[in-house]
Amino acid sequence: MNKVVLSAPKNGEIRVSGVQAYDSRVEFSAFSAKYVVRGCEQYRIDNRTYRVESGEYIVGNATTSSHIIIDSPQPVLGICLDIQPEVIQEILDFEYGTQPELAAFILQQEQMINRYTAAHTHLGYAIRHIEQHFEALTREEAVLHQELFYTLGECMVKDQAVLWQQFTRLKTVKQETSKRLFDFVHEARLYIERHYLEPIALSSIAQEAHLSEYHFIRLFKNYLDVHPTNTSCICVCNTLNY
Repeated sequence: MNKVVLSAPKNGEIRVSGVQAYDSRVEFSAFSAKYVVRGCEQYRIDNRTYRVESGEYIVGNATTSSHIIIDSPQPVLGICLDIQPEVIQEILDFEYGTQPELAAFILQQEQMINRYTAAHTHLGYAIRHIEQHFEALTREEAVLHQELFYTLGECMVKDQAVLWQQFTRLKTVKQETSKRLFDFVHEARLYIERHYLEPIALSSIAQEAHLSEYHFIRLFKNYLDVHPTNTSCICVCNTLNY
C-alpha cells in the first residue's frame, strides 16, 4: 500500500505506506522526510547504511539518492513528506531574509542526509500529529488541507536552521571535512537519544561516531555545548535547540 493523501503541483506530496518487502533504488524528490510509524527501514546512501526505526525519520533533498530495503513479516508503516523547494525558499526568505548559505545547506548540500527521533524536533512533532490519523488516512476517512505543506515546511526550516548553526561551529579547513565530522557527531547524538535511559559508556558513543574518545568529546562539546556523558544532555540539547 502506497497512497497519496495530499498533493499540490507547486507544494508537494504526502503519502502513507504499508510494505512488507521492498528492495529498490529511490530518488528523494524536493525536500523529503521519510518517517517510520511501525517497523524498520534501511537506507543505503553512499556506502553508508541508515537504519530508521519506529518513531524516527530521515531527511534528504533532491541531491539524495538511496537504496531502500524493507524486509518484515508485518507491514512496515510509513509517512513520506515531499515539500517543493519553492515552498522552502519562500519560508526561508520570510523567516530568515537573504541567507544563501543556509538555503544552499538545506536545498543543495549533496548527501545532506540525517536521521532524527521525532520526539526531539519541530518536524517530528508535526508528523506525529499526522500519525494519529494514519488509519483514517489509509481508509480515506480523514482530510488534510493544503496549508499543511507550509506548516511542515516551517518545521523543516526551523530544524535545519539549528543544524546549520551547529554545522558552522565545527571549525575545520575544508567544508567536506566539516560535513563528515558533522555526520559522525549527529549519529552519536541519535545513539544517545535512543539509549539515554540506559548507562552509556563514552567509548560506546565515540565508537558510534567513528572517532577517538578525545576527538569526539571536543567535537561534541563544540557542536552542542554539552558533555556527551552528561545523563541529561539530550534534555538540555532539546531545550537549547528546539
